[in-house]
Amino acid sequence: PKQLGQVTQHTYIYVDDVDQHFEQAKGAGATILEPPEDQFYGDRRYGAEDPEGHHWYFAQHIRDVAPEDMQIPG
Repeated sequence: PKQLGQVTQHTYIYVDDVDQHFEQAKGAGATILEPPEDQFYGDRRYGAEDPEGHHWYFAQHIRDVAPEDMQIPG
């Protein structure tokens, strides 16, 4: 990705405790793209970038949301 100058893929991984995972990644020097935040579709997630420029998203499912109740903020 850094060679191309753009992101070519995102990886989305579920973890048991996204806040703990975030703190561990941040403490290890990870490049954080987005801090943990609750999403409208029921996940809490954060984003990080690896040394090659790939974007990784780590999430924890925190609540079920019916499709008809999903509202994109804004």
